[in-house]
Amino acid sequence: MSRLLTTCLLSIPLWGQSLVNTSCPNQGQAGSTVMCTIGLSLGAGVRIDSLTLAVTVMPNGAAPSLTSGPLIFADSISALFKTTGGTNNSIAVMWGWLTPALSGSPTLGSVVFTLPSPAVNGQVYTVNITGASASLGDNVVNLSASPGSTVGVARPVLTLSP
Repeated sequence: MSRLLTTCLLSIPLWGQSLVNTSCPNQGQAGSTVMCTIGLSLGAGVRIDSLTLAVTVMPNGAAPSLTSGPLIFADSISALFKTTGGTNNSIAVMWGWLTPALSGSPTLGSVVFTLPSPAVNGQVYTVNITGASASLGDNVVNLSASPGSTVGVARPVLTLSP
């Protein structure tokens, strides 16, 4: 009985929970550009006027590291500050003094990166929100990060003519 109750409670979303989420394509070809959307899902009545987040793209298993330039953040809402800290696989973005304050489920922008050319079919990259904080005035607003999104490397489709 307690196991059933625990399962039910864990599957019910928390009302008012605020979340930063990623949405990436399932696959991309080696050497191609990938664009992952970063969005907010703020709980009912929750508003924020400042936000900081960090995003990292990590190779899984034997997949090669990102090497073809830094991540890019193409913002949908003008960001105050962006930095990669000199890395090829992470970026931090900050918004401050947003007027009007954000509410609901706005799209913040997209993280853009290039899958390494030496990557082969079946290798996978994970895009994670590695940190997020928000506030409204001097009041901290709690945010959670969604689980990471994965992008698999797919071989190009070859068209043969007879």
